[in-house]
Amino acid sequence: MPLIKSFYAFQFPGQPEVLLRGGQAKAMSWGDMLECSQVLFASEFGASVLQATEGLEPCTWSDLQASLAMQPHGPLHPIDSFQWAQGIEQVQNSIQSGRIEKLVLARNRACLSDSEPDLLQWWKGLRSRHAPAFCYAYSDPVLGMWMGASPEHLLQWKDGLGTILSLAGTLREGQSWTEKEQLEQSVTSRFIEEVLQVEGLPFEVDSRREIAYGEIRHLRNEYRFDLPKEKLADLLLALNPTPAVAGYPQHESLRMLKQEFDFERGAYSGVLGYWNGSELQAWVQLRCARLFRNGHWLFAGAGINAGSVADMEWAETQAKMDSLGL
Repeated sequence: MPLIKSFYAFQFPGQPEVLLRGGQAKAMSWGDMLECSQVLFASEFGASVLQATEGLEPCTWSDLQASLAMQPHGPLHPIDSFQWAQGIEQVQNSIQSGRIEKLVLARNRACLSDSEPDLLQWWKGLRSRHAPAFCYAYSDPVLGMWMGASPEHLLQWKDGLGTILSLAGTLREGQSWTEKEQLEQSVTSRFIEEVLQVEGLPFEVDSRREIAYGEIRHLRNEYRFDLPKEKLADLLLALNPTPAVAGYPQHESLRMLKQEFDFERGAYSGVLGYWNGSELQAWVQLRCARLFRNGHWLFAGAGINAGSVADMEWAETQAKMDSLGL
């Protein structure tokens, strides 16, 4: 009989590993979710409706492993490097015309296997390579099974205090920062500041610095501000998705991605996290794979602006996929 429950394993930076399961996930808006006393949630890219799981209780890795056996592998049609270069040229033409400033192109890669993977061993390897990140694995009856390590929290909230991470710009080990990466990250910071100003939320922000996740480095700023609970839902709606995963301006980037660069991304670059009535952890689903009983799909994206070079952006997405070690 198919397993219809949702199963989650997650570890927030600096905190212990947690495994929970609940009843079948149901669709909720941000506002509905914030009325719950405890819930785990995940969404597809750009979605305002979440798959939220209530009735949480402890589970085991055996539960997750059993759920993997119910995941059939579907067809995948990845783009090649030539199509990728064409897409970047199209984006840069739109930038030159003033239509957008930045767009995040993404791609996926299929990895087939003759045997079912050992999820717990994959999880241990993921955690060892991405210790500063939010590590997660979950099985949802609608979204499927996913595993990944996200460096980017969309919004954290506790005791009336909110924090947002502006994280963009990517380099591999041995590379030096250029104006291209700095511009990419500054666009995300500008968007966050615009949203906070519209919502009437004065903020403090630390200076830009580098943060490393294995052999991959990013530029980041952290924003801190007082945030009444009644403003949480509106802020989450306004922030998702940020330019770090979609582009800028937000609405035109989303329209362009869906109409001109659509592909089977599922929950990749959606939002996932935890709410317990007094604390919110909402993270962007990055560095991830969708898992099947006979293989997995890897996902990665790159921020494209006027300074992007197709071969370098392709190598960046390759490095992000390889960092999972799956």
